[in-house]
Amino acid sequence: MLAIRNLSTDRRQAGAAYLIMAAFITTVLIIVAALGVDIAQKYRLEQLAQDVADHAAMAGASALPSEPMARDMATKVIMNHASTSYVPDSDDIQVAVSADISHGTVGVIVYGSWDATFMPMWITGDPNYGISRYAIATANWTSGVDSSSLTIDGKGFGDLALFIGDTPGAAGQPACGAEKEALVNGNNFSVTGNTQINHDLLVNGTADFNGAVSISGSNNSTDPGVDFNAGVTTGAPVREMPQLDESQFNMDVFLDWTNADVAAQYPVGVEVALVAAGPDGDLGTGDDIPILAANNACNAQEAVIVKYNGLDGFGHQLWDLKSGNNKRINSACFNTAGTLGAGFDLRVNGDVTMTELDGWDGFVWTDGSLTLAGSMNADFKGTTDNPGMVIYTGPPGDPTKESFLVNANLSQESFVGLIYVDGNVKFDGNGSNNENTINGGLWARRMDADCAGGLNGNNWGITGNSGLIGDVLVLGTPDAAIQGSPDVALFE
Repeated sequence: MLAIRNLSTDRRQAGAAYLIMAAFITTVLIIVAALGVDIAQKYRLEQLAQDVADHAAMAGASALPSEPMARDMATKVIMNHASTSYVPDSDDIQVAVSADISHGTVGVIVYGSWDATFMPMWITGDPNYGISRYAIATANWTSGVDSSSLTIDGKGFGDLALFIGDTPGAAGQPACGAEKEALVNGNNFSVTGNTQINHDLLVNGTADFNGAVSISGSNNSTDPGVDFNAGVTTGAPVREMPQLDESQFNMDVFLDWTNADVAAQYPVGVEVALVAAGPDGDLGTGDDIPILAANNACNAQEAVIVKYNGLDGFGHQLWDLKSGNNKRINSACFNTAGTLGAGFDLRVNGDVTMTELDGWDGFVWTDGSLTLAGSMNADFKGTTDNPGMVIYTGPPGDPTKESFLVNANLSQESFVGLIYVDGNVKFDGNGSNNENTINGGLWARRMDADCAGGLNGNNWGITGNSGLIGDVLVLGTPDAAIQGSPDVALFE
């Protein structure tokens, strides 16, 4: 007798098998797609890390033979392209220069995090170190280096009253183009001490240079009232911009709105009295120290006011600072416990505008630009907390903007210490008719009218004071003068 099969049951069993197979295949495809997403993400991050390493190595090599400058340039590229919170370790950047300064190399390794979306950690490893890429760049000088005649005092560059100029073709030139000439536009300008101009010099007006003047380009000053009393050399070797050791600076207050305590203390757009953390080291507690301005006898003290204005279009923080009724910031009037040292030393992350100031005892350091506006009847004076330093500014967010702008008329001895400008400097207004308007030195990358800079006005005087600024902590050995820029290439 023939058995009759149950076709309905067979169909159900076959359908179930197909469903199981389809589910299995779908699961496999999903896993493969997920792995593809993670692998594609890793490849993209690896390429980004490689690009950053390449650019950092090239930028560092372009700053050779100065090891500190090479490290600084490589670090800035990494932080600008990766994240400002990512600071490479010292071992991540390796610099070597030949004994005869004919060639050098910069090696950079960049680490990145790879937080896989689907892959388990036992496959990916620690997500904080999932990416690493390295690059090596070489630098060669074909036009030679003169390192025989530029040895200066043992603490570096203390013999220079006035230093202006990047090395030609240096990385990070502002968007307004390569520097053409340092400009002085006014009468009764004087420099007491030596001068180094890495490009051309143009003086429109009367001036006295009482020290050796070295100009790497041309002297375009034709006014008969310009006197080079100790001689002038054109076509002189280019000297590197001195680099200062920022790690040795001692600051009392650091205004950085990315810090949660600072953000809580200074809301956006609100004028707030400036304070320093007290002995407990924390802001917003009962032992905060109010920063006050007063007259010379410490009478009629008033709060120093700051306001955080948010970010500009370049991502730089914008800060305002003022003291009431043009009074002086003198820590002796409010630092009765001695917590702040000999003066009040302020660092600000961003671009800063200061108004209504009548003087400052201490050191001002801005990571961006600094603008001084209004009339100043007294001085900015460095103290023993940061020997030799009075003003130190970084590059602004806007590359066409001045790094240090003095838009004020000055009187008396206005700056005591070194003014260091990592960008373009501009003075608008009149000086104090005193050869010590700046008593210490002015070192700036640029003083170029084509980049909104220059020294404009009358009665400006700069006196180099090696005794005062001799303790400034210059990185590296600034004895070599590069003749020409190095040929830089990635090592393949």
